[in-house]
Amino acid sequence: MWKSKYLQRIVGILIVVVIIAIIGGYLFKPKDFGNHGSLFYKFYRLSAIDDEARRPIKFLTNSSCKKCHNVEYSMQVSSVHKTVSCEFCHGPGSSHVDFNGKIIGHLERKKGKELVKQCLRCHNGKVLARKRNKFIKTIIMPDHLKEQKVKLTHSCDQCHVVHAPLKNIKQLNKFFARED
Repeated sequence: MWKSKYLQRIVGILIVVVIIAIIGGYLFKPKDFGNHGSLFYKFYRLSAIDDEARRPIKFLTNSSCKKCHNVEYSMQVSSVHKTVSCEFCHGPGSSHVDFNGKIIGHLERKKGKELVKQCLRCHNGKVLARKRNKFIKTIIMPDHLKEQKVKLTHSCDQCHVVHAPLKNIKQLNKFFARED
């Protein structure tokens, strides 16, 4: 019946693995798993809600930064970066403040090459939008520096306010337009 000893070994190993999986599932399955939900959605564990509620909150909202960082918040929400989360650049808010607003740590401010590296997370190529085949209009480095005829070693904050990237640029354009 069996043509090869290798085939017998493979089938034997598969049978042992299936038996171990069935026993493991029986031993380690939570008691409330599969007892709730509809006929088609039996893979639900009611205590999962409590588990998630006990999980510590790591990320905050942009508006939670407003209380202490009102100037930066005001610039950011009215800029081209208004849809970017503060935490995307600065890291988790829970590393900075606790639930009472008490400062528990300081978030690092990026400068020079580190700031450029941070900006390049989005400004290093086309950023695909949620809609298919649509791209978010963005400045692409280092093409932008070449177009502006500045050194490729320039840091973004030499020309831009990072929370409102076009703030100074618009003012400079108005200034230079008056000189012409």
